[in-house]
Amino acid sequence: MCAPIPRNPQPDHRVVALRPSLADGAGVSAEYAALDERLAVRAPAGVPLEHAAALPPAALTAEQALDRPGPGFAGRLLVCGAAGAVGGYLVRPAALRGLHPAALARPGDAEAVRGLGAPEVFTGAAPPPAGAYDAVIDAAGRPRTVQAVRDGGRCVSLTPFAVPDPERSVDAEVYGVRTDPAMLDTPARRVEDGHPALRIARVLPFEEAPRAHALPEAGGTRGKIVLTPGS
Repeated sequence: MCAPIPRNPQPDHRVVALRPSLADGAGVSAEYAALDERLAVRAPAGVPLEHAAALPPAALTAEQALDRPGPGFAGRLLVCGAAGAVGGYLVRPAALRGLHPAALARPGDAEAVRGLGAPEVFTGAAPPPAGAYDAVIDAAGRPRTVQAVRDGGRCVSLTPFAVPDPERSVDAEVYGVRTDPAMLDTPARRVEDGHPALRIARVLPFEEAPRAHALPEAGGTRGKIVLTPGS
């Protein structure tokens, strides 16, 4: 359940939320923004608020992506980009659901991804076997990972520019995050308990917004880029 937020929030109430405009792929950076209080949940205690702000888009995308293979999915799952800003939130929730997710990551990230709960980690030198998985969730923009899905399986891409080509009888889709405060409260409480730790790559001031957009586009980012207004 959502942590209760007062109907008239006070300045000292720490909350996080995902605004619908962000879920729709639109929006701007601003020092202040109006927010429907029903979208807010209690921010993780003991976490800097500018770090907690990175939680909603990544964690909600991950939690919702795990629902895409279908209700009660209990098959073989491969997470692509398991060390990234979103992929890093996919592995542990999958393990908590009773799955044993395999992961695809860069060689230097293999041990960290195993620590998240992936018993099997593939790297570029050792790609996953073709047709071995019931579902693939691609958080790294690698549409060729559809080859790892069995006939009749499901491939979920979390990046709109990396749509898997239809092949065999694989059900492929691109999925975008939606607002869901009830679902957001679960990862917020996990972060509060330290599992997993928030994945922050950089915290930059507003005037470095162009750089903040360029960093993830260059690839290799291991967490979210956070923009903060001036003091």
